[in-house]
Amino acid sequence: MKKFLTILCLICVIPALSQERAGTLRLDPESPRAGKDLTIFYSTKGGELSNEKTVLVNIYMYTSFNWSVNELPLENRDGSFTGKFTIPGNCSFIAFKFFQGNHDLPEAVDNNDDKGYITTPLDEKGRMLPGAAIAEALLKTPSLGTHWINYFKDSNHQADSQTLNQLLEKEGTIKGSDPKYYIDTYAAIMSKAKGSEGISILRDGINKMLKDKSLTEKQYMSIERVCRYTIKDTSLANKVSSTILSKYPNGSSARFLTYQSTMSGIKSSEDLILKNENFLKSFPISEWRKSGNREQSFIYYEAFRTLAAAYFDSRQYDKFLSLLPLYDFTTLNEIFRWNITRAYVFKTISRDSLESITKPMINDLIAKVGDESFASQGFYGRHITNHAHEQLDNRLTTYISMLYDLKRYQEAFDYYKYISDNGKLSNPERNEIYTRILEVTDSKSVLPFLEKCIAANTASPFMLNRIGEIYKLTHPDMQGFDAYLESFKPDSGKKEIQEFVKRQMLNVKYTPFVLEDLNGNVVKSSEWAGKIIVIDFWATWCKPCISALPAMQIVVDKYANDPNVDFYFVGTMQNGNYKEKTSTFIKKEGFRLNFLLDSVNPETGDQSQVFSQFTKIFNSSGIPRKIILKDGYMRYSSEGYSGSASKLVDEFSYAIELLKAE
Repeated sequence: MKKFLTILCLICVIPALSQERAGTLRLDPESPRAGKDLTIFYSTKGGELSNEKTVLVNIYMYTSFNWSVNELPLENRDGSFTGKFTIPGNCSFIAFKFFQGNHDLPEAVDNNDDKGYITTPLDEKGRMLPGAAIAEALLKTPSLGTHWINYFKDSNHQADSQTLNQLLEKEGTIKGSDPKYYIDTYAAIMSKAKGSEGISILRDGINKMLKDKSLTEKQYMSIERVCRYTIKDTSLANKVSSTILSKYPNGSSARFLTYQSTMSGIKSSEDLILKNENFLKSFPISEWRKSGNREQSFIYYEAFRTLAAAYFDSRQYDKFLSLLPLYDFTTLNEIFRWNITRAYVFKTISRDSLESITKPMINDLIAKVGDESFASQGFYGRHITNHAHEQLDNRLTTYISMLYDLKRYQEAFDYYKYISDNGKLSNPERNEIYTRILEVTDSKSVLPFLEKCIAANTASPFMLNRIGEIYKLTHPDMQGFDAYLESFKPDSGKKEIQEFVKRQMLNVKYTPFVLEDLNGNVVKSSEWAGKIIVIDFWATWCKPCISALPAMQIVVDKYANDPNVDFYFVGTMQNGNYKEKTSTFIKKEGFRLNFLLDSVNPETGDQSQVFSQFTKIFNSSGIPRKIILKDGYMRYSSEGYSGSASKLVDEFSYAIELLKAE
């Protein structure tokens, strides 16, 4: 039997060569050992990742009946990719998923045509480890477990009943394995694979299991869930629940039930504060952290978030700050975002007062950024670190902006050093703030920084105008300015924009329409023959739309002397006296743009008659939406605004030039 299991383990490593869209995986050693190094050799030939220059692998590991996921970048050796990692001790099962791009939205994936690249590490004596078969069942049917590991494209991926039965029986042959370690999965398989017979077997198994004096609280809690929701025996579930509370009066179950009670029947803000304070005294977070149990982090996250917001709203700022030492990075980040960022945006507190509250919080965030607390929210590997730094960058941006508003420029400059390397050029809004700070603190660095942002295509309208002003000092006629900007952009960046534009190109006939401007003058699409018409659908209530207008002003100015290119900005989906709102907004902002008003749809009463004609083509009603028309056809369409004026200018410049060249 042992010999058979070892051979089976080795076979699982090799992908089925008959699969047309799978690569080839080889492992060294072929029979991996838990706690030892393992080298991956992966060939993309014949798979989804063929011809890719960069490949990463997500390594899904089942250790002590828990999943973990690590991302490993692979080294390219002439089209064959390799990487090395150490298998955790007690790891009983490993699955590999190779991909290119971002792990959340990969551009291409190879997991052996949804069959899985899998292997089962052995212990030092060559035996399978507890959990090996259960892990395979969970991988093949994710709905069996409570932790969706995102291995297959389809979250409803299912193994048949026979396969699940075989895996359950196989798990029973592994030395040291016991259903009490995987009771939730055991129950799910029994009910799914055997129906009513499985429920009967499960009930008998539960009754035997409850005689085990070594059960942990976590195992009791799993049994209670199975009794209540799978077996549907409320009496037995209540009995188990009473046992848990009796044996573990300060344990996880008591904590959860107490917090449920805390959040029910709240009568006022004062009541909410008192109940949350009492809960945190009864179940101190310090004791929870000592226990090593991270499964209930959401309870403290919610308790602190709720209490902090109540303190902040009632202006108990001393109490608000007194909780800082108790927070992990994830909790503090959300408390900052919800309270500080909102107060900053809506100006509900004076800048001086808000800054004094914010400074200790931002310093604490900087100190805690590496605590890996985001692991409790499903992030893993380098993504824990990356997400934490991305969040810190956003919070720092708020604080740096606050300091800039207060004219504390040197302090703002000093805090910029904490922005991550990835964040230093990635955000146009942040780049603009830093440009303004540099103009006061280090003027010689302004132009080099602007040039870097042009190269990264993350310059705001202000930054584009500013680099133009600097260029004009030595080139009064602005001759060669466009070529100057282009000189900083890498070929890869230009190619990315060009490929994006080509993907968005269309050739769809539209129904002619008539619109009015703010003065009641009629504009007819039938009169646009021979012209390239850019239309920007926007609304006064749409913040991204408004943010994009200064960037579009730059595009308009670029083609101001071209008689064959016109721009129109059509206000749509607005309410009330939208004509007056639009007119007031334009006068206030000083835009030099051709504004039109969408017509009212007589059937619905909505101000969206023309826009709704086009939404049927691109199947979205989101704005900002920009389209390009030519000779009765819609030729281009794109939605949204990234915040980068330079990218928007490049996008529409390239699209217009493509159409002009036809």
